[in-house]
Amino acid sequence: GPYGHLSTEDLQVLTEYHLSQNIDNLATVGSMTSAQMHEFSRLIATWAKIRSHQRQERILASEMAEQCLREVLDEKAAGNAAASSGVVPEMYLGVIQSWLKVKSGRSDLVHATSILNLLERLHSTDEVFMSRSAMCYIAVLDGWCRSKSRGAEIRAQEILIRMSSAVSSTNGTNGNFGVDVRHYNNVMNRIASSPKPKAGKEAERLLMSMIDKYNSGEASLLPNRNSFNTVIKAYSNAGGKHAAANAKRILELMKNPETIGLERLKLQLSPDVISFSSVMATLTSGHEAEELMAEMVELCSKNSDMRPDTVAYNTLIKVWGRSGDEIAGERSEAILNQMLDVYRDGSVDVRPDDVTYNSVIHNVANSNVPDSPHRARRLLEQMKKSYESGIIAVEPNIITYNSVLDAFAKSGRAESAKMAEELLFNIEESSDKGASDIEPDLYSYNIVINAWGSRGVATKAVHILDHLTSRSIEGRTSL
Repeated sequence: GPYGHLSTEDLQVLTEYHLSQNIDNLATVGSMTSAQMHEFSRLIATWAKIRSHQRQERILASEMAEQCLREVLDEKAAGNAAASSGVVPEMYLGVIQSWLKVKSGRSDLVHATSILNLLERLHSTDEVFMSRSAMCYIAVLDGWCRSKSRGAEIRAQEILIRMSSAVSSTNGTNGNFGVDVRHYNNVMNRIASSPKPKAGKEAERLLMSMIDKYNSGEASLLPNRNSFNTVIKAYSNAGGKHAAANAKRILELMKNPETIGLERLKLQLSPDVISFSSVMATLTSGHEAEELMAEMVELCSKNSDMRPDTVAYNTLIKVWGRSGDEIAGERSEAILNQMLDVYRDGSVDVRPDDVTYNSVIHNVANSNVPDSPHRARRLLEQMKKSYESGIIAVEPNIITYNSVLDAFAKSGRAESAKMAEELLFNIEESSDKGASDIEPDLYSYNIVINAWGSRGVATKAVHILDHLTSRSIEGRTSL
């Protein structure tokens, strides 16, 4: 900024000096000179550019910038001609950005929004001024879209509506103002990330509104593939009994855009691997998910964007896991082997990862077939070898070992609890000797305790509990 060479303390002294000059001359409010106006403009710009790791300094910068802006606006309200011509959208933007950089919670966004409210209240009838204020709206909109605070998606939608109204008030003929597909996509993405059960419906409503406006001549609202993928994501995240049907319906619109007046965009809107994977995530049937995967594989010969990747295969494995199907473990293991074959053939996008192995082992553990413990143990060893040979980038973690423990605990074999206990003690021993960074967690011990308890051997369960307590006191187990 213009005073970037000054320390924060010196800049504060300078700012307070200029503010005090006006406070000392309250009787002459409205007489600020052009030179003083220029100084306040420079101060706002400098405070707006301050970056600090200290939260209090960021708050100070925002407060100082806002005080300077309000000082100038008081002059404008008093009829000062210099202020009337000297107030520009960049001043508001500087203060808004200052508050957004505080990043200490919802209150900073509320502050930034209040500055936008002030802009609208004082300048809404000035078409030229409003036509240059796009970045003020966009900054506040992006702030709410990035926020994880409760109800942020509602505020984001409100700002989008206000932004659209501002465009209408300037007849859409302005130089730098305009609502485009990015703004709609950002708001839809924030809706998709919310925990609301109707998030899918809300995102779809925005998508359809955008399509209607595009079909009515608003070229900047040309929907893209990401627009539709975001709605599918919203339905997937929201869940519910109709999530799959709604997600598949949006996928069909992408395949057949002519049904919504977008026949010219058939190629641009064609589904990609993200579209299919997001729909797959809503399914509860492994068989149905496999059909969707087969369709992807078939279509990828015509469109490389359809080529299944690690995320798609992992999603398929997870669907089998929650399907409750008795062949879930068997199918999951087969999918893993398929991934390994494809990866070895040169498709680096299908590289198995820790999520792949952990999910497969989990599904095998829950399959309740007699050999599930040994299959889970074999998969654990395979994962170790895959890591050592560089096939996967992450070695087994405690989640992996807990899934194997679970496989032993859930099997109907008489010695299953004993086998789970032995594996638990092996993990402990490797950790204690420094041979492994993995140490059992509370869930690990609970699995073994429950395994003995379910077999009616209370003394063994109590022994493991006492053992856990002892290790915790000694600081050898993190709880």
